[in-house]
Parts: sequence; C-alpha cells; structure tokens
Amino acid sequence: MNTHQTELAQSKVYLNGVHRRTVILPILVTCLLFHCIRTYQVTSQQPTDFRIFYESSRDALAGRNPYRVTPSHLPYIYPPLLIWMVTPLTEYSLHLASQIWTILSFVAWIVLVVGSLRIMGIPARSATTVLLAVPSILAYRFILRQTLHGQVDMMVWAVTIFAINCMLDRRERLSGSLFAIAIVTKPIPIFFILFLLIKRQWRTIAWFILISTVLLIIPSVTYGTTRNIEILDQWVHGRIGQDLTDISFEVTSANQSIQAMLYRYFGRRDFDIREQWPAPATILENKWVNGLYLVFCTSILSSVLVISRELGPFRERAALELALMVAITHLVSRRTTEYHLVSQVFTYTVAIACIQSDSLSRCWRLAFALTTAGMGFLQNFYSPLFVGMVTSTRWQSYSPSGLSQLLFWSVVTFALSRWQKNGSVRCQEQKCHVNDDPH
Repeated sequence: MNTHQTELAQSKVYLNGVHRRTVILPILVTCLLFHCIRTYQVTSQQPTDFRIFYESSRDALAGRNPYRVTPSHLPYIYPPLLIWMVTPLTEYSLHLASQIWTILSFVAWIVLVVGSLRIMGIPARSATTVLLAVPSILAYRFILRQTLHGQVDMMVWAVTIFAINCMLDRRERLSGSLFAIAIVTKPIPIFFILFLLIKRQWRTIAWFILISTVLLIIPSVTYGTTRNIEILDQWVHGRIGQDLTDISFEVTSANQSIQAMLYRYFGRRDFDIREQWPAPATILENKWVNGLYLVFCTSILSSVLVISRELGPFRERAALELALMVAITHLVSRRTTEYHLVSQVFTYTVAIACIQSDSLSRCWRLAFALTTAGMGFLQNFYSPLFVGMVTSTRWQSYSPSGLSQLLFWSVVTFALSRWQKNGSVRCQEQKCHVNDDPH
C-alpha cells in the first residue's frame, strides 16, 4: 500500500471515529438525563435501595444498629464498607445524594462496557458499533432497574471487570486489591475466587485476603475501633445468619436463581399465590427442595472443571471462562434479581465478540448467535414495556432470566469442554474447527 492509500485509510478511520463520537455522545448525555429524572421520580414515590444505604450510613454514624429493621425501608444486609463509603453523601439531601449516586452508576456502566471489550482484546475505539451498543441494549432493562433502585451492582461489576483485566495483564497486586473492593462492598462476585484458585493466582489471592482485611478495618477511621467491631458483629451474627436461613425471599417471582425456580416449581405453598405464578408441578417439603438445589449446585459448579489451569494467551477462551463464572454466579446464588443482571453487559459482549470472531468456526459463531438471540428473547419478552406489569409479573415467575443463564451456561460449558479436549473448538468432527492459535 503506497503512502497516499495509507493516508486515505487513516483519514477514513479518523472520520469514522469522529462520526461515531458525534452520535454516541448525545445519546449518552440524553440517557444520563433520563436516568437522573427517573431516579428523582422514583425516589420521591417509594423507598429505594439507595435510601437503605443512605439511612443505614446515618444510623452507623449515630450509634444505632445499621442492620436493624425499620418501618421506612428494608434492612441493610451488606458488609459495613458500603455504608461507610456512602458517608460523604449523607451530608446532602436524599434527592441530591441519589443523583450523585446515579451519575457514579452511569460512569460505572461505561467502565463496564470498555472493560468488557478489553477482556476480549478489543480497544473501545476500534470496536464495531454493534459490539459497543448491542450488549447494553439487550441488558438495558437490568441497567435501568439497577439505576432506579439505586443499587451498587453496576459499580461492583465494573470493579470486578477491571480486576479481571489486571489479572490478565499479570498485575497481581492491583487485581487482588480490586477483587477485594468489589467483594467486600457486595459479595456477589465471590465465586471468582474459585476462578483464581483454579488458575493458581496465588499472589492475587494473597493480595485479596490482605486488602479485604484492611477494608473491614478501615471504617474504624470514621466510627472508631470499638464501634466498628460492634457493627461487624451485628453483620456477622445478625444479618448473615438471618440472610442464610430466611427463605421468604425465595418465594417471590423477582428472584431468578435456581433455588427460587425450584421453590416455585416444586415447593409447598402455605398461602394462595396463583396470581403470582402457576401451580407447582409437585409439592415437596422445603428440605427436599433444598436437596434438589444442592444437586443442581453441584452439577453447575462441576462445570469449572472445563476451565484450564493456565491463563493462556487466547483472549476468547479466557473471556468464555469468565462469562461461565458470571453464569454460575447468578445460577448458584440464592438471590438473582434484575439489578444483579447488569453483568449481562459483559456476557453479551463476549457472546457477540465470538460471533464476529474470525478465529471461531462458522458453526460455533452460529451457535453463539442463536444463544445470544435466545438469551435476549428470554430476558426481554416479558418486559412491562411490552406486556404490562401484571402479565410481566406472571411470566417472570417462570424464571425466564434464570433459564437464559442456564442456556448460556450449557453452551459455554460444552464449547470449553470441546476446546479443552481437542485443543480446539470443533463441530462435526474435522469439517469445521478452530485451533487455539488464532493465526
């Protein structure tokens, strides 16, 4: 290619980048304004999760039990670090603090998108418009619900994805520190420690343990050592025990975990809930449902055997292994609601990148395309925007989002097992395959 052609190609790339920025930036600004307005409306009309963080932070400062049950909102259930980090926002009114929280969540959304692309080895500037936009579009109902609830999941997953990028870059100190921040804030990514163990990332794990300990102690700077120990005791001996033994949440249609699905399909009901979900296929005692749950958990967790012990140079395999851990997290966790599923931005990014990858065979690209379409349908067809709130609640009781995680888990487990066995991802024996070496 001569100099003139090179300059033309560079100019074309530059103009495409400028054109895309002129489209994306107004969309982002409009979306942020929409989120702020809707957050203000929801905060004015009903209790939100951010209000729990806000008032529990004030309780901790005032010497009250932040984990207590109050008539104004549900009890706070997470480690003390989160309410300690919210402390500066308690200087403002609830409405202003919630707006700041919404902006932070919006920034975390952008970090999650960019970090997900980077795991695939794709710079955000060179990513296709489809890869930039479609994952967030497919997961937008979860993003909006998380924002309106004022939850912290977007920030937790953004930090987790950042930690994963650092792990892939062999930056063990920063990776372990970021995993600690994410998990001590809200323990939902805890299963990634299993991933670190499989990969034998001992230095990362050591830094995770060290920084986690520091993060449990650091609220003493504000509360004092005695008060911080008291709050930790209230969390460990109060909320954790109650949260692990209370099954009341498992009978709500909002929960899309495997355990919730089993309760709705097979568990005994002591009250009439036909308006919430259909009659069960059978009626089992809670202990039998819990037994089924343990069987499912064992089967799902056994899929980690397809994860290789080395990090390896192949981004697609590493990304699929990480996406598998996300699916395992949402299936095995006792509670998986819509705001937890903001992680689907990462999952869809991995799936769509595999569809566009030249290093995967045609049949596997088709498999991921069908899987992505199936997940998108299962997660969005029952949206209140399409079917109304009453119908949405009824369809939600069938656990469609939980089934979407089961679908993705099955496909990725099979793909990784083929990859591990043959050193490639194959279909139809020798006719169609992909080697580990993308070149």
